[in-house]
Amino acid sequence: MTDNHYSRNPVTDVSSSLMKCYESNTASSTSTYTVSAGSTIGFKADQALYHQGYLDIYMGKANPSANTESAGSGAVWFKVAEWVPTWSKSAGFGWPSENQQTFTFTVPSCIPAGTQFHSFLEGLLADREPFASKGDYLVRIEHIALHAASTFGGAQLYIACAQIK
Repeated sequence: MTDNHYSRNPVTDVSSSLMKCYESNTASSTSTYTVSAGSTIGFKADQALYHQGYLDIYMGKANPSANTESAGSGAVWFKVAEWVPTWSKSAGFGWPSENQQTFTFTVPSCIPAGTQFHSFLEGLLADREPFASKGDYLVRIEHIALHAASTFGGAQLYIACAQIK
């Protein structure tokens, strides 16, 4: 359960340790779900997103496992889905995540091994298999609300994670 479960407050300090999953000391009390590469998974908010902003979903290799506090630390995250703002001359900005409550994506069938791109390149250069899909991962959804972003520290990040194997 995220630290903002009841308050619904955002993270506004991007250097905070809460940027990982907006939780502290709860990893061991959560469940890890088994999913297959290529399957569709997602997040459902308890209410529709009402702030205009950018939404993305990341996955990160969890070491030693997804239900440890160190999981998701370091350069392990890679983006798997995004809902980006659109713009047209006639309508102005469009916000695909606004007023949405459910966000789904397909789990990649090829996941970079180890850290985000370093192990991928090492795998290519060492003539090794550059992808690994087995193991524990964190899946993080991140909505960056921009309604107050005109001031320093004004962007509001609403974050939650799931643990998968």
